[in-house]
Amino acid sequence: MQLSLTKGLILACALSTATWPVLSSAETEPSAAADEAATTPAAQPEGTSSTQPAVAAPSAAAPSAAAPAAADVQTGDQTAALPEGVTPEMMADGEELFFQNCRRCHGMRGKAGVPLAGNENIADPSYIAGMIINGAGYMPALGGHLDDDQIAAIATFARNSWGNAYGPVTPQDVQDMR
Repeated sequence: MQLSLTKGLILACALSTATWPVLSSAETEPSAAADEAATTPAAQPEGTSSTQPAVAAPSAAAPSAAAPAAADVQTGDQTAALPEGVTPEMMADGEELFFQNCRRCHGMRGKAGVPLAGNENIADPSYIAGMIINGAGYMPALGGHLDDDQIAAIATFARNSWGNAYGPVTPQDVQDMR
């Protein structure tokens, strides 16, 4: 039985029991309509258990799927200057980690699952750091798999992509949440 990309992404969130391969951007970037359609998590199938997904650190060999322009925030077709304290390097590191660990549920545009695009909750660095560390509901706890620098990179990327401009999250912010 073949599943559509959207159903596969939702199931990957709910059934992360194995290491998932890194796919090409053509295989992982759903259309805007598919990204919008996947706004609620999939129900846990009967007889299965939820486990934490395998987490990968960024590697120099894996190119970024959609790296932000040198000093720009991802905002679809428009770009804006990065907030103070956010560097292009932070965004590149965060994007790669987000791609490896978060995009299956949140989508590459931050609009699937629990949307990150336009989510005012992530304006609070402790909120997003705490969610990544401890998880909640369908969100797996990644604190045991990612170090403070990696969590800060993901949080900074999400807080400054897709029209968000909330500034950086530091490794110290993350450590304070542990």
